[in-house]
Amino acid sequence: MNQNIRTSIPYAISLAILMVLGYLTGRLGWLSGESLPTDGIWTNATWWWLLGAIIVLTLGLWLISWYVAWRNSQPTVAAGYTSTAPTTINPTSLDQLEKELLENQALLNSRKGSTGLVARLGYVLAYWPAALGTGQLTGLLNPTELNQIALAYYWLEQANHLEVLAYNAKNSGQTIDAEFVTAKLISEIRLLDDPLAAALDGALAAVRQARYNTV
Repeated sequence: MNQNIRTSIPYAISLAILMVLGYLTGRLGWLSGESLPTDGIWTNATWWWLLGAIIVLTLGLWLISWYVAWRNSQPTVAAGYTSTAPTTINPTSLDQLEKELLENQALLNSRKGSTGLVARLGYVLAYWPAALGTGQLTGLLNPTELNQIALAYYWLEQANHLEVLAYNAKNSGQTIDAEFVTAKLISEIRLLDDPLAAALDGALAAVRQARYNTV
């Protein structure tokens, strides 16, 4: 509905009500006595009509001025205005990311120092790429925090790759001198333990700082 029409509706309703009140006031004056020029003021319908018109006009002007003042006092939003206030951020994304990093930290601790263990259960890399692809972490992490977490997942991917090579070398039956190749790969995996542990610590710290910043 057009804005001007919506604005004029209260005025039209007020005018209709006032017209009815004026009519009723005049009718009451007419019923009070004969409308003759020789009648007294209080029994002459003409005076009642005049008095009713004055009352109705005064009341109508007051109602209209009150409505206009009330409308002007209401807050308005400019057309096309978009609020720049920050929205409430759901911490679920950070919680899920922290959970995945903690799980990987536990997996790393179970492998550390082992020279013969070929892990069948790889590091968990499920949530991080999914969250990046769907934009769930947009606005939650600053560039420094994002870099720290990305570094941890880089080392996790490297460790996963070497563990898959070691597992296949030991169990595929197609590797010449499988024992030597497997031991070599495991030694290389162990070289990643320290940088991976440091990267996971940094990533967890970044997640916790990001959560603190969103409170």
